[in-house]
Amino acid sequence: MNLIIGTGNVFKDYYYPNLKNKSNYKFFDNNPSEVSVNFKNRLIDKIDKYKTYDTIYILTPPSTHFQLIQDLHSIGKSFYIEKPTFSSLIEYETILGEIKDSKIAGGHSRRFFSNYLCFKDFILNEMKNSKIISISAREGSPYNWNPQKLESILDDEFTHLVDSILFVTGMEETNLEVQIKKINDDCFKEISVESLINSINVDIQYSRTRQLINQININFENGMSYHLNTNLNGEILKIKKNNIHSLNNGNKQSAIGVFSEVIDYMENFSINNVDKYNLLKFQNTLRVIDAINEKIKS
Repeated sequence: MNLIIGTGNVFKDYYYPNLKNKSNYKFFDNNPSEVSVNFKNRLIDKIDKYKTYDTIYILTPPSTHFQLIQDLHSIGKSFYIEKPTFSSLIEYETILGEIKDSKIAGGHSRRFFSNYLCFKDFILNEMKNSKIISISAREGSPYNWNPQKLESILDDEFTHLVDSILFVTGMEETNLEVQIKKINDDCFKEISVESLINSINVDIQYSRTRQLINQININFENGMSYHLNTNLNGEILKIKKNNIHSLNNGNKQSAIGVFSEVIDYMENFSINNVDKYNLLKFQNTLRVIDAINEKIKS
């Protein structure tokens, strides 16, 4: 049996369509009066601390994740923590120090996008021949989603971009040196960050008010550059001396379909010996976000 904690918009839009015909899932929410009638019959009144779940999905606000895992680690073989995973790297390291028998997976769903996986293959292959000298990432569109409480960009969409950059370059699992050089920040509207990550110039911008070209650009010392449209199923371009080649962008996926892959993967996660998507390696994403927060406070 598996347990979903938190039945808000993310659950209703992406998880429930994939779970409605599965009998091995129970749902829990602190505000059951707000839960859709479609799945009220699957809702449990309280969490049984004497039951063991294969995977517990934490889909609640990020400020609750740390305490929930501390409270429930004895009944979960694996946890899938929806991004942003924790409020800080210290929280995550504290959890790792306290919990020895459960696997903690970071819920960065873009790692399941087929075009990201394809892009990563191109980047890692090019890295055998040349060094990355710069990375830029841009995303933005007028914000039209209306959650009950608006998270800051840094605590929400920005983590997607940071994690994506680290994942496609293999830096999600390496030793990481981070230097934040410059920040322009309106935490609820737009943020841009200039940084050095492992001596690579990395510039990231996200806007909730402007339409930007949604793209990750990676430039190599040998003059080669690769460009990923970060939309689901977005194309991949390779450029050398103004010669532009369109590369394979992977299999077509839907947003709901991606979460079907997440769920299928997590159903066997506690017994898997190989973590195909490196979901256990997300501490470097927290490390970069922490460095940005420290720069903002200074």
